[in-house]
Amino acid sequence: MSNLLTIPGIGPFSAALIKAEIIDISRFRSFNRLCAYAGLAPRVRISARKIYYGAPNTNRRKNLQWILLENVFHFIRASDKAQRQFERIKQRKGHNTAKVALARDMLKIIYHVLKERRPFYPDKEGNKERKIRVQSVAATALYGV
Repeated sequence: MSNLLTIPGIGPFSAALIKAEIIDISRFRSFNRLCAYAGLAPRVRISARKIYYGAPNTNRRKNLQWILLENVFHFIRASDKAQRQFERIKQRKGHNTAKVALARDMLKIIYHVLKERRPFYPDKEGNKERKIRVQSVAATALYGV
């Protein structure tokens, strides 16, 4: 449970409720299964090669869905990347759809934190440039490039 507290927007009560609702993460073979279990996956109807996406499934864990949707704004405020994504989706699809989409992203982080049994490491935008520089220095040292 302490690893869940490292995710922005999740406090002690939220972490306890999420852990109690998920119980054992190994029950879920993939993130999509957990997403459907939480009620954040859209309904999908397929007819004559057309795919229609509807409202989230009603067969869900209500408390898990509730706590994720309550904490999603704290998650959005903690990350510039999440704020930009929220605003982009909100412009195209509306406020509630953007809220559910970011709750799904937060659930993906929860899935990986629980599955890998590690704390959450926020992705800093500068880290990508640093990794590229380190790799190029290593390549220069190894290959003389």
